[in-house]
Amino acid sequence: MNFSIKPWIYAALCTAVSLLVPSLHLPEAHAQHSPATSSESFQVGQIKQIRKGVDLWPLIINPQNLPEQHVDESLTRSNQRLAQSLRECNSDYLKWLKIVRGNSTQKTGYWSRKVRVTMAGPRYFSLVMSQEVVCGGAHPAQDQAAMAFDITTGNLVNWPALVSNSAHATSYPDTDYEGNTVTGVILPSLEKIAVDSAETECKHAFQHPLPFLLWPNAEKETLVARPFGPHTLFRRVQVQFI
Repeated sequence: MNFSIKPWIYAALCTAVSLLVPSLHLPEAHAQHSPATSSESFQVGQIKQIRKGVDLWPLIINPQNLPEQHVDESLTRSNQRLAQSLRECNSDYLKWLKIVRGNSTQKTGYWSRKVRVTMAGPRYFSLVMSQEVVCGGAHPAQDQAAMAFDITTGNLVNWPALVSNSAHATSYPDTDYEGNTVTGVILPSLEKIAVDSAETECKHAFQHPLPFLLWPNAEKETLVARPFGPHTLFRRVQVQFI
């Protein structure tokens, strides 16, 4: 597979990973975590729920500079959009129930949302979300998003700028269920691997080109690439730092 990380990003990520692995205990990411001490050290708060089974994005505790404040502002806006989406879902679900079943005492749609912190410093703050939503209709909507912030700038990582030119990476912007911008990456070599591993009867349904969500996983020392879009019924592709 022709996929490599430029040396400087490799060094930055791998250094962060090597520092974090001994103290990282975030398989479910529901415990407060203090990352390794460094000039870019920060603390991430507990993952709270807006209602049972629906995780909010966690925030940086007491942001110390403008980039950290920018990260918290971005995540706070996303949490506010989630709250609005929940209200709209409940309203839509009640309307749907009245149409298909008559009056119902049920007051809310179904919403399951899990958030994980996959890297918490020293330089990068990476979060992954997966959810399943029913606001009416016969089938649930499934959604996923990954956000990896460069804590020195407060901006999302620009993945196409960090992989080698030979990978021919391009950005693929999309939106999640709440209307947040989700930026995927199109990598032809990864597309081939993903489609080759797909269920045979599903191969024809995959979009082309196929975007991926990328995020660092400090615990497993990997860069994860997961296809996203309307048809993602194949194995997750994990790319190790090489």
